[in-house]
Amino acid sequence: AEYMGVIERSNHAVWKLVQINKHDEMTIHLLLRLAFLTFFVSWSLSQATDDWLLVTPLDATTFLPQKLTDSFVLSNGIIARTLLLNTSFQTTGFVRGPLSFSTNRVPEVEIRINGRLFIIGHGDGIMLEYLEHRVHNPHALFHWEQGRRHTTSYTYWPPRGLTLEVDFAAPTHYRKFFDGKVTVSYEMYNSVPVLSKWVTVHSYHSNLKISRFVVDQLLYEGTTSFLQPTLDQTVGAALDLQQDGVNVHFTAAYQDPNILLQPSVRGNFTSFRVYLTLQDSIDKLRTSLTRKQFQRVVTPQTVESPLVLRLKNADFSTYAAVLQDAVRVGVEMIWVPTEPSDLTSAEGIARLLLLSTTTRTQGIEFGLVVKTGHLQYRQNNADACESIWMLQEQLLSVATVLGIGGYAMVTDEAWNALNCYAAKSNFYSSFVAQGIMVSSSETGFSFAGVGKTLLRSIHRIETMADFLMLRDQLVASLTDSIPSAIWVDVDCPLNCTLYDMTLSLTLGNGIATSLSETCLDESATHREILTHWTSVYHRYPKLLTSNCVRLPIDGTLDVFMHFNPTGYQWHAFALVINTSPQIIEQSIVLPLYYAAFDSYCAVREMENAVKLHSLGDDFTVRVSLQLRPYASTYFVFELPVPD
Repeated sequence: AEYMGVIERSNHAVWKLVQINKHDEMTIHLLLRLAFLTFFVSWSLSQATDDWLLVTPLDATTFLPQKLTDSFVLSNGIIARTLLLNTSFQTTGFVRGPLSFSTNRVPEVEIRINGRLFIIGHGDGIMLEYLEHRVHNPHALFHWEQGRRHTTSYTYWPPRGLTLEVDFAAPTHYRKFFDGKVTVSYEMYNSVPVLSKWVTVHSYHSNLKISRFVVDQLLYEGTTSFLQPTLDQTVGAALDLQQDGVNVHFTAAYQDPNILLQPSVRGNFTSFRVYLTLQDSIDKLRTSLTRKQFQRVVTPQTVESPLVLRLKNADFSTYAAVLQDAVRVGVEMIWVPTEPSDLTSAEGIARLLLLSTTTRTQGIEFGLVVKTGHLQYRQNNADACESIWMLQEQLLSVATVLGIGGYAMVTDEAWNALNCYAAKSNFYSSFVAQGIMVSSSETGFSFAGVGKTLLRSIHRIETMADFLMLRDQLVASLTDSIPSAIWVDVDCPLNCTLYDMTLSLTLGNGIATSLSETCLDESATHREILTHWTSVYHRYPKLLTSNCVRLPIDGTLDVFMHFNPTGYQWHAFALVINTSPQIIEQSIVLPLYYAAFDSYCAVREMENAVKLHSLGDDFTVRVSLQLRPYASTYFVFELPVPD
C-alpha cells in the first residue's frame, strides 16, 4: 500500500512538472522511474522479512485513484488490483509479488438481458458505460458479535478493509432494452491476500430477464496453482479454471440463470460473491494455512461452533438429569427434537420455551432439530417449495422467542433431492441475516459456500474401518476448512478404545462434536473418556480452533498440528494417534516455523512437566513417543519462561 501511495504521489508530480516544461517530459519520467525502482527493491526486501502468516501486517487496505493513467488501485500491502477507468473498464493488473493476472482480453462482466449481451470491458457485446464510483468500509452480511466462545481478540466483524462500488449503464441508444443500472463491487480485506467481487443488477421501469451472468473472469499466462477461487454459494453457480497451453482462463458464472426482475415486485438482483485468493507458494502447508486465515476473516462465526448434545426426545421427566450431565461434561448447546406443528401451536411453543429457559439458566445454549423427513418432496415440486417457505416463517417467528441465536438445525431426509434453487438460497440467506446457521444433521447435506458449516453424519463407529473412514473424511475437510467450521455427529460405541480414538480425533482437533444422548448413558469408563477429551477441548479452545494441518509421518501414526503464532502462551499443538496394534517407541520431527518461535520452545506432553527444546535451523523440533496400540497423546508448545 505504501509503494502504491508513492507511485500515485510521484505520478501527480510528473503531471505537474510536465505542465511546467513539456520538453523535459522524457527526462522527468526516467529520473522518477529510477527512484521508483530503488524504492520498490527496498520495499520488497522489507516485506520479505515479515511473513504475513506469522505477523499480522499493519497495512490497511487503500484505494488510490491514479490520475495520470486514469485508473484505480485497490491494495492491502499483500495484493493489489488495478482497474483501468475508461470506456472499456477492465482489470489491468491483479498482483501479488511477481504474480500478475489481468482481463485485458476478456470482459470483466457479462450479462445477457432480454436476449442482448451487455459487457463491461473488452469483448463482443454491448459495452456498458461508466457512471460513478463509491468507496466505503465493508458492510456486515449478518449480525454477529465476537466473544461467545473461541473468538480471538483480533477478530473483527464486519471484516476490516474497503469496498469499491462502480456503477454502469447502457449507452443511450440501448436503454430501450435495458434502462437499469449495473453495480460491480470489489472488496479487499486487511491482512489477507483475498479480494471478493459481486455484481448487482437494478431494474427501474422494465421487466428484465437475465439468461447469462458472468460475475468475474481472468485470462493470464501461468498455471492454475496460485489462483484459488471460492464461492459463497454453490446453488446454480460454478467456477471454471482451465489451463490452455501457457494461458489460464478463470470464470465465475451462473450455470443456467433464469432470473426475472420486476420493478413492481423485485427491482434488483445481487449475484453470488466470488472470493479470489492469491497464493505465494504451492507448498501444501502454506496454501492450506492461507485458505484458513481467509475463512477466519470472512466467516468468523465458524470459529464459534458449539459442542452439542443431541437429544432423542424432549422428555420432561429426564431433562433435568440430562441437563446436569451436560453441564458436567462441558456441553455448550443442546439440540431438542421437535415437530413442525410445535412451531405453530401455543402449547408446543410454551413447552419449547420452558425447555429453552431451563437450558439457558445453566449457561447452555438452546437449539432445535425440526423433523420434516415425513414430507414427500419431489424435484421441482412447487408444493415442496411452498412447504419450505412455511417452515422458514415458522422457525424465524419462534427463534427470538426461544432465545435461539447462532445455529438452528433443520433436518430433512429428502432435502438433497429437492431441486428448488430459489427456495434453498432464500431459505439459507433468511437465517444467515439473523446469524443463524442452517444445515441438515442427518443427511449430511449443508448449504455449501464460504458461509457454510460442514457436517459429517457419522453413526456408530464399531470397527477400525469405521474410524479410518471418519479420519479420511476429516482430513479432506481440514485441508480446506478451519477445525471449528466442522461438525461431526458421534454416537457412543461399545468399544472404549474406538470411543477414545474417535474423541481424540474430533475434540482433540478442535472439531465441534455433536454428541448423541447415548454418550451420557454408557459405562463409567466411557464417561471418563468423554470428560477427558472435553476438558482438553475447553482448556485449549483458541489453540485447537486455530489453523490445523495433517503431517505425513508414516502409515501407523496420524499427526495433526495446530498453529497459533499470535497466542499469549501456547503457540502450537500436536495430536498423535497410533492406528496400529503395535506399541510405538520412536522420535518424530515436527515443524514449528508457523508457531513463530525464535530459537527455543517449551514442550509439554499432555499435562506433564515442561521440557525446553532448541529449534533446528529449519525451525523443527524432535520429540520422543511411547504409545500403546490404538492410543493417542498430544504435545503443547509454549513460549519458554525466562530464567
